[in-house]
Amino acid sequence: MSQHPTPASSDGSLYRLEITTDAPELVSSILIDANYLQGTEIVDEDDASPRLVSYVRSAHAPSTVQVRAELDELLDSLQDVDWELETFEAQESESWQSSWKESFEPTSLSPRLVVQPPWSNLPPRSDGTVLTINPGMAFGTGHHATTRVAAELLDARLDQFEGTPSLLDVGCGSGILSMAAFELGADPVEGLDIDREILDIARSNLERNALTDHIDLSLRAVGDLETTYDIVVANIRSRILRELRDELLERTTPGGILILSGVMVEQRKDFVEDFLSPLPETWRVIRELERENWVGFELERRE
Repeated sequence: MSQHPTPASSDGSLYRLEITTDAPELVSSILIDANYLQGTEIVDEDDASPRLVSYVRSAHAPSTVQVRAELDELLDSLQDVDWELETFEAQESESWQSSWKESFEPTSLSPRLVVQPPWSNLPPRSDGTVLTINPGMAFGTGHHATTRVAAELLDARLDQFEGTPSLLDVGCGSGILSMAAFELGADPVEGLDIDREILDIARSNLERNALTDHIDLSLRAVGDLETTYDIVVANIRSRILRELRDELLERTTPGGILILSGVMVEQRKDFVEDFLSPLPETWRVIRELERENWVGFELERRE
């Protein structure tokens, strides 16, 4: 069983829905990315199909037909995935909040990186770092496979890097990768996002981890930057990665590394054709990593 808490809204009533599907992680990821859910739990039992138990908040009382139509639209890209809305019913928010809080435990993102909720109290690690993220504040708790892909690639690269590399985190979200990068050896670290409220959440996480003075967060567009960085990491949707392709390449120092995450396995072929195949001859893909239907890439800009 795995859980993915997402930010709770204070508007409307909370409803519980159950979806049976042969690809629960993929369906869950899409609904979380679409900001549709208040929380989702995957139940995989030996004698039954996997179930996605999720929660959605609404100011009105939607019918099952309406919810199924919304899901049809959100999951339209999953042509080869079977899913069915089994139940839809009102839910007491307090009971759900207590349930996922009790089950949200520390999670290992990479060999040297662990993320814990505020109510956990793990001791410091001598061979890595422990970050504290409030799962009620932002989506970036480390439970999403795209974050784990980016974290694993980043950890391995920083472990091999000689010296102290500069790092740019494009689409920093909760700040989890920016904080991980600094703790694992990058400095300076700069995080960018286009949402002011998300940056406020990230700043709260920096304060929680005593990193406010070490990481610079801003609303600047990556195309407005003039500095280049030893490592650039972008954990964002495939479409946005393609849109920012030239800017991401330009912000990477010659001899530096570009880490990309947020590509579904089903999107890999198109992403390779649009982003990777036409790379300048000074670039090469040095690693590819897949986790739970998501894939990430590590690119090197040769000097």
